[in-house]
Amino acid sequence: MVCPPAGPMGTGLGLPIVVDRQQLEPGDRLLLYTDRIADARDAAGERFGPDKFVDFIVRHHSDRQTLHETLRLLTHAALDHHCGRLNDDATVLLTEWRAGHQHRLVP
Repeated sequence: MVCPPAGPMGTGLGLPIVVDRQQLEPGDRLLLYTDRIADARDAAGERFGPDKFVDFIVRHHSDRQTLHETLRLLTHAALDHHCGRLNDDATVLLTEWRAGHQHRLVP
């Protein structure tokens, strides 16, 4: 069965679908997230924002944190920025190509 490319399920936005292919290599990480993570706002209304989000990921990736620790720190940072409570869904999926080093997946 062939499954053509489609937009996010349930959105019905009618946006054009763009297919992009990237060659991943062993050690590469792929991060998928919903907008609520970057859109989290503090008590003053300031967004966590994409720049802070990307900076956070780059800093913790360069520290060679485990996937588990990076996700834990990211979710706590977003929650802390949003006064400990999100008013919408917030999903993050971080995966890494371990290339034969699966025994190191769990710290």
